[in-house]
Amino acid sequence: MSFRANTPGAWIHPEAASVEQCVHVAHNCPSGAITYERHDGGPQESAPSVNVVRVRENGPYAVHAQIESADAAFA
Repeated sequence: MSFRANTPGAWIHPEAASVEQCVHVAHNCPSGAITYERHDGGPQESAPSVNVVRVRENGPYAVHAQIESADAAFA
């Protein structure tokens, strides 16, 4: 997958990689900002088997978990 940091316009180019490479990038995204929805019949993204909370210095918590609320379900 191609990334172009500090450039105007699109900075991530998934068309330059295989589906499996894109899935790998999404699974390893430290912020959880990169997610995916497959259209090729492959397995969809799912919640992790172990809940993960990352504490950032002077910043928000990063939570990767199956979370349910009264309003919605998040994965």
